[in-house]
This record gives sequence, structure tokens and C-alpha cells, in this order.
Amino acid sequence: MVVVAIFGVMVLVLGTSFQGWMEKHKVEDQTKQLFFDITEARTRALQRNRVHFVALQANSYQTYEDTSPGPDGDRVLVTTADRRIVDKRTDYSITRGPGMPAQLDFSREGIPSPGGVPLAPGASLYVSLTHSPSMSPEYDCVNITTTRIKMGRLNGGTCVER
Repeated sequence: MVVVAIFGVMVLVLGTSFQGWMEKHKVEDQTKQLFFDITEARTRALQRNRVHFVALQANSYQTYEDTSPGPDGDRVLVTTADRRIVDKRTDYSITRGPGMPAQLDFSREGIPSPGGVPLAPGASLYVSLTHSPSMSPEYDCVNITTTRIKMGRLNGGTCVER
């Protein structure tokens, strides 16, 4: 009887630990997907020589290629006319860091341009996924600068690159 009780306690503890690990992994996985999609929008802007947009909502995001009016677009996002590349929902709320607009543009040169204004050298923006404070994922934010996009971990209101 004692062995069964000990086994039951161990299963309960391990089950709770496993559930926490799965939630942590889910945050990391969705952060990696967000990172990939933002990086792809920047790469496509360079490759196709066309402005690309990342539109952020509370629990979803989309990327668009500026195709309207043809042939090269007008550098203005029109969700009903420009070509949608990605449409993703997240299980966690998307939080934008200070200065990060709901729409991020990548110029034809791949330069992040919040609100159509090129990001200043040395400046950075970030977007993160809000999760339970008890979780401690390796990655939960994406930091964007003029020269690179990297994943990181949110620490005191700053996305610390990893």
C-alpha cells in the first residue's frame, strides 16, 4: 500500500512537471515561428525588391507583400488588395515593446521601417509572447534592429538577445 501511495505521488509530481515543460516548449515554439516569419518578410523584401509588411494583432499576425497597385505596390498596406503571405494565430498574447507599431514595414532594402520611417541605427524594437510568470522559456521575444533579427528572453521590459 505504501509503495502504491509513493508511486501515486511520483506520478502526480511528474505529470505537473511535464505539463509545465509542455507549456514552456509551446511558448518557445511559437516564438521561433514568429521569428522565422518576421525574418522571412525581411528576406522577401530584399529578394523581390518590394516592400513587405508584418501586421500584429492581440493573438495573431500576418505578413503581406506590397502588390497593389501593380506592378510594384505603393508602400501602403491594403489588407484586401496586397498579397497575404502568412496568417498565424498564437496561443499567447502578442505584446509590442515601446515604439513597436502594430504594423512593421520592411523597405525594399530590408530595413525595418515602423510607420514607414526607417529604424534609426542602433535602435531596436521587440515583440514578445505573454505567458505565465512561472514559466521560464529560453525564448519569448523577437528583437529587431536595422541589421539583424534575433530571438531573446524578456527581462525587465527589455528583450535580451540569446
